[in-house]
Amino acid sequence: MKGKILINFQRLLLSGLVILLLFDTGWLRAAENGQSKAALSSRAGQKPWLSYRFQPAAPNLAGFSACSFTRPFGFKMKSFGQAAAAGIIDNNPEGSACPVGGLGATGFEWTMSGNFRYWFLKPGWYVDDNLPVDAFHVYLKKGKQKIVRTIATDQPSSVLKSWPYLQDPDSADYYALYPRSGVSFEKMKDWPVKLAVVQFSPVIPHNYKETSYPVAIYKWLARNNSSEPVEISIMLTWENMVGWEAIWPGGEVPPTQFIWDKNSFGNYSELVTEGEKRGIVFKRRGLNIQRASGLAGTMAIATVQVPGSEVTYLTDFDPAGDGLEVMEPFSSAGRLPSSLAASNKNSRTASALCLSLKLKPGQQVEIPFIISWDFPYSEFEQGVKYRKKYTEYFGTDGQQSLDIAFEALNKYQEWEKAILNWQQEIIDRKDWPPWFKQLLFNELYVLSETSLWEATTDLFTYLESADYLMYGTFDVDSYCWQVLELWPELEMKNIRFFAQALSQLDPAYKIYQYNETFPAEVPASKKGYYWNINKERGLIPHDLGSPRLRPWVVLNAFDWQNGNVWKDLNPKFPLRALRDYLAQGRPDVDFLAELMSASVLALDTLEKKFGDPASHLPQNEGIPDQTYDTWRMMGTSAYVSLLWLSSLQAANKMGELLLASGVEEIGRQKLKDIQKRYTEWIEAGQQGLSKLWDSDRQYFHIDAQTDDIMTDQLFGLWYGAMIGLDKPEPLLPASQVKAALQTIFKNNVAGYGDGLMGAVNGRRADGRQLFSQQGDEVWVGTAYAFAANCLLHGLEKEAWQTIYGLYRVVWSPEGQGYFFKTPEAYLNPAEKLWNEPSKNYGENLFRAMKYMRPGAVWAVYRALLNSESK
Repeated sequence: MKGKILINFQRLLLSGLVILLLFDTGWLRAAENGQSKAALSSRAGQKPWLSYRFQPAAPNLAGFSACSFTRPFGFKMKSFGQAAAAGIIDNNPEGSACPVGGLGATGFEWTMSGNFRYWFLKPGWYVDDNLPVDAFHVYLKKGKQKIVRTIATDQPSSVLKSWPYLQDPDSADYYALYPRSGVSFEKMKDWPVKLAVVQFSPVIPHNYKETSYPVAIYKWLARNNSSEPVEISIMLTWENMVGWEAIWPGGEVPPTQFIWDKNSFGNYSELVTEGEKRGIVFKRRGLNIQRASGLAGTMAIATVQVPGSEVTYLTDFDPAGDGLEVMEPFSSAGRLPSSLAASNKNSRTASALCLSLKLKPGQQVEIPFIISWDFPYSEFEQGVKYRKKYTEYFGTDGQQSLDIAFEALNKYQEWEKAILNWQQEIIDRKDWPPWFKQLLFNELYVLSETSLWEATTDLFTYLESADYLMYGTFDVDSYCWQVLELWPELEMKNIRFFAQALSQLDPAYKIYQYNETFPAEVPASKKGYYWNINKERGLIPHDLGSPRLRPWVVLNAFDWQNGNVWKDLNPKFPLRALRDYLAQGRPDVDFLAELMSASVLALDTLEKKFGDPASHLPQNEGIPDQTYDTWRMMGTSAYVSLLWLSSLQAANKMGELLLASGVEEIGRQKLKDIQKRYTEWIEAGQQGLSKLWDSDRQYFHIDAQTDDIMTDQLFGLWYGAMIGLDKPEPLLPASQVKAALQTIFKNNVAGYGDGLMGAVNGRRADGRQLFSQQGDEVWVGTAYAFAANCLLHGLEKEAWQTIYGLYRVVWSPEGQGYFFKTPEAYLNPAEKLWNEPSKNYGENLFRAMKYMRPGAVWAVYRALLNSESK
């Protein structure tokens, strides 16, 4: 949780509110031993998780597999989880959709209603602003039958009234398996051809070039199954957005949600021809790339004249008029006049590109359309601009959007094949449930929306969430495995930056807001923490900075708690560092020595500042001084202690690898002396930790004052097991770890809701609701980590039931409606408000959309592979 905006859980609670149960639970059946209530079909056998309720995607012309996300085109949610706190971005009936855009290239979403609505074209700025003129249109003519449709289901109330929007939206289906998504119109029985469109960007694992491109491909497929020829035209209309700026609309809109200013003075378009390729480039007169803010550069739309086709166009028509000047010629003959619009008196302009052809009986064609954008710099605080990665290949003049589009026309088939080959390796896994395969791909969506890839340094990062504007949040991102698995070179550079940042000092003082919001919860002796410097030497930064300042330069944008006194940042570093080094699969002594040196600094600094004199365990101080930043712990805590001990193990392992390579000293310290010291700390810490073990109920108490059951108590052991530290000398016997996992599962998974809602963060010792702001929440990422730990310890049923619960709430048709905006946290609508038990949570259920930590689903992927290799 980040910030004082997260406190008011009572917003929008209506008096006399009938609790909205957002799940269809009629299909649930009871079973014994908490396995339960698991949505099993009649096919349930030895692996019931393969038969959990799932809506497979039907066979379709677009080629999306059965494991793909699917909904009817035009789908609107009738019930859904809403924001549980004031001041954060809320959900809405339309929901989100699979985005386009390369890593660090920015992007946007084409929704399930056909709206180009959610924009991430300005890094770090979430723009919710539907542009009705941005749309695809189809013209179909067979004999005397003619059909003209705009591919969107929401008719604007005041503009484009001449456009024929889809009136039967349920006759098409939306599919998504990131980075591909699209719509199949095969159910349109009155259409004389079968139509589908596939949308994607070239986001390809282990590809560090095209993956950065600011481009979206729309591959239209048309098949004539009739015995007569059919005339077909596909048209794309698009507004010139060049020079636009994101602005806050005011009122009750959250401070992190924006609209476009739509200032289009000086905007114009040009048609460009290159061989068979045709494109329209959007420009602005007098735009200075170096000085301008907002969308500074150019955009383009393009297509290619396939054999037997004709491309026509119309430039600079009025996007805020009735749309007749573009729709009248298109609906009449499926063509445009190939001219400049004659009557636009508005400074806002849009253009249209149309491809027309005649389909012979039995013929199928592929028609590509491209949308590209060349905004070469990411802008942060005023005047601060970073060069985007793709500019290494296209330069920085901002005039290359059409070159990007034309390259896409040449290579889109090659790119899509690479994506499909990667996905097929996972789709072919018969032992993995289809809904899990969907999670793996679709939880990558945030990388197209909130990532930053800087060209000069080749550093890559992404936001904690659309609400929490901090890049690379270390305590959160450490749960995630997707960048390491798919683009490992980016993670190697990232961990090296954190190693170097350890020694940095930023002496600027600032106010930390928790004390302003909860002054009674901060002991007098700790008040000084909340008016203090931004970054201390020897401490891992909480984050890499804000998009409102200067990422990688001004660190620690977080101002809710003082990350300099957190007890879990420093010990996460050695574990993540060793993970990354081992993932390289090859020796690199210099890299390892750098990571080891930083790890020693991190561990020694934390022990000196906060370690207990006897156990050396970092002591929590009765304030939220770890990733659970409204959840207070005191003294020795299970979460921090197990993390600390595993981190010492990781450092000793790095020392062992260095000694084997002939390195004997790090920073004037002998490696054997460091190992001896850390081994002594481990032994002392094990004794201190043992006091928290509940031998009767088989779990660790949170701390000496609290016997609550915390799902994340074994985080450090899980991380160690993921990278092989659990053998040959485990910190705890495997039987003890397994028993603790089973206790957590019984209370925090099977005992939470109907047993299919994931893993709640905390429960009382007797399994009842904790009545804690964060203890009552399910954190999607930590629940994935718990499930991965279960897999590593042979608890398959427990793992899959936990994962399915997350899928069900976030992604399934029975859930709370968080697809493509997975939050940090959600709640059980039937439970009581943590601070007002006379009321239920009701429909105010989630916090922090488009969150970072759900990338931990790729840790489940790695845990599965690790388990197979044993």
